[in-house]
Amino acid sequence: MAGLLKSITDDKALENNMELLQQIALRASLQDEGHSIYRMIATARIGNELYQRVTGKRKIMEYKKQCIANITAFIQNNPKASNNVLKQEVENQIAIFAVNVSTISVLG
Repeated sequence: MAGLLKSITDDKALENNMELLQQIALRASLQDEGHSIYRMIATARIGNELYQRVTGKRKIMEYKKQCIANITAFIQNNPKASNNVLKQEVENQIAIFAVNVSTISVLG
């Protein structure tokens, strides 16, 4: 059950608005008790998608990965860079990350 809940919370399949609307409609149509597990999963997926959109969590993770990739690329391209140069680049990338995160709009 824990694995099922983890897969629901990690779900990225509902990024499409039409799929979200389809899940909402399907959830509304499931009133039979025999479908309670499916109803629970549909509700969890809808809740997860709305949470992802409201918090901007996907975008933050995207920006985090981009920041780490940029730092890694800099280190690989500049293997002899001094600690001060590396420190400055890390600070620059973190500043870019912070600006990107601050521009995330709710539900956007």
